[in-house]
Amino acid sequence: MFDLLELDYEIRRKRDSRNLKRKLYKSKKVPLFFRFSKQFGALKLYGIPKKNDILIGLITLLLVLSSILVVFGPIITDFMEYSNELAEQKIASRKYKNQTAFNFLMNTGKKRLVDGRINEAYKEFRLAYAIYPENKEVNTLIIETLSILCEREAKYCLELDKFLSINI
Repeated sequence: MFDLLELDYEIRRKRDSRNLKRKLYKSKKVPLFFRFSKQFGALKLYGIPKKNDILIGLITLLLVLSSILVVFGPIITDFMEYSNELAEQKIASRKYKNQTAFNFLMNTGKKRLVDGRINEAYKEFRLAYAIYPENKEVNTLIIETLSILCEREAKYCLELDKFLSINI
């Protein structure tokens, strides 16, 4: 009989220790306002937050956003200054390259015009005109070369008329 009591005592003790362990490891459910629903794969609303909770949440959000602005504000301004400087450098580089190409085309066009290679000179002046269409020297040189070419071939007379109608 004592064996049965002893056995019964052991069984109860093991059962109680398992229940204690379960209680210790059992997580307490924290009330959430939004929970992820496994069934539909979406957020579901549980409970209604109190006004104080909403106010605390908004204040926390405001503090987080303002601290982000304080931390990243100087970085953003430095980046903006750097990008503006880079854009100005690109514009200056493009202007320099355009000016260099324009000067080269004008010099080679004039040299070809003097050498009597009028067709090639006209092509050079057209390329220079594509870079700086407002340049008066290019316009006069194109008109001169087109008038010379117009005397040789009639197709250049049409181009001369188009060019004169655009630039006058």
